[in-house]
Amino acid sequence: MSKLGMLQRFDSVAAGKVSRLSIDRSDAAEFFALLDTHADRLAALEELDLTGCGLRTLPEAVGKLTALTMLDLRGNQFRTLPEAIGKLTALRELFLVSNQLSTLPAAVGKLTALTTLDLYDNRLTTLPEAVGNLIALTTLDLWGNHLTTLPAAVGNLTALTTLGLYNNRLTTLPEVVGKLTALTTLDLSNNRLTTLPDAVGNLTALTTLDLSNNRLTTLPDAVGSLTALRELDLDNNRLTTLPDAVGKLTALTTLSLGSNQLSSLPEAVGNLTALTTLFLRGNQLSTLPEAVGKLTALTALHLSDNQLTMFPGAVEKLTALTDLFLDGNQLSTLPEAVGKFTALTTLVLSGNRLTTLPETVGKLAALTALVLGENQLTTLPEAIGKLTALSTLDLRDNKLTTLPKSLVDCESLSYLLLRGNDGLGLPPEVLGPQSTERFSFAMDEPAKPSSILAFYFGLA
Repeated sequence: MSKLGMLQRFDSVAAGKVSRLSIDRSDAAEFFALLDTHADRLAALEELDLTGCGLRTLPEAVGKLTALTMLDLRGNQFRTLPEAIGKLTALRELFLVSNQLSTLPAAVGKLTALTTLDLYDNRLTTLPEAVGNLIALTTLDLWGNHLTTLPAAVGNLTALTTLGLYNNRLTTLPEVVGKLTALTTLDLSNNRLTTLPDAVGNLTALTTLDLSNNRLTTLPDAVGSLTALRELDLDNNRLTTLPDAVGKLTALTTLSLGSNQLSSLPEAVGNLTALTTLFLRGNQLSTLPEAVGKLTALTALHLSDNQLTMFPGAVEKLTALTDLFLDGNQLSTLPEAVGKFTALTTLVLSGNRLTTLPETVGKLAALTALVLGENQLTTLPEAIGKLTALSTLDLRDNKLTTLPKSLVDCESLSYLLLRGNDGLGLPPEVLGPQSTERFSFAMDEPAKPSSILAFYFGLA
């Protein structure tokens, strides 16, 4: 854009025709050159978008735009910010996503009108104490930085409702975090936390708490005070037990405990009657407490890669389940009661020791995916033909020697995976390409189930 064209945009602001400017990368140099001498024409400018302009520095002249309420500086190459940023005292939103900032100037503490400060994807190692002056902040996003600690001044940000600290290097949380009692969302995932302070129990407004991918070995009893929590993610930690206090979190709808070291669950888990999703994959569970049977609102239960040798009796009561994952255990049989799960759409049982299936499997009329690979099945029940909604049937790497003719009645089948059942006498060209991965159904040109079955039963 020419100098004249840029001045015309300045004049549009001065005339009150526009209050927002978006500057392209090719126009950024011209914009700042004119800002030095014509800042008076932008006295009414409220929003400035400089996203992706390739800027390495932010000129001091930006401090002249004192009416700004929103400044978007995402996707530049800033390593520092000028002290002049502190003059933008009307700012309510400041976006600094995807820059190269390693520090913030103390002047940022003068932006006391800020409600949103987004510093995602930078290189910050510390925050200045002055950040504690930003008492109007409701959203502070610090995802993807290099923070190892938080300053005590963070405790002053009592208006915060959302605090994002995902993917930093935090090893501890200061007790002052307990002062942030307005928080509804706290993301501490992908850090290096080994413990939580008791003060976390003061965050009674929290509805979402993400602590996944840390190094936690225990939870404080204070966690039981978070009675508004609806989502609690503790995946990929080092938990060996859960405190009974977890049973007080009666508003929880999603509880994720995957990839820990749990060998048992407390009976108190049965109090979580609002749960709809429970992730327990990758633990050391050999049994489940009977109290699990009280979780009758559950629609998804993930028990993959545990040490279950028997189908948990408590699970038989969870008839609202739509997704049940039991792969990677040591199950040798399924109970007749499996037929009660009439709402199931996905049943994953691969990597067990099953030799037969009960006839009651035919009652799972809503089932669309049945995954039975890597078991020891020699036959299938005739009742399997009643699964008319079934689109994926994975039987790879079993010991099948025959197939029931009722399979022809599974009219919705799109994938029939039979590789690794040599006793069926099906040549590779009939089966078509079939992935060897447990949950991969992707194929270049999958053979149609109708073609496979026609060949097998001589119907071609």
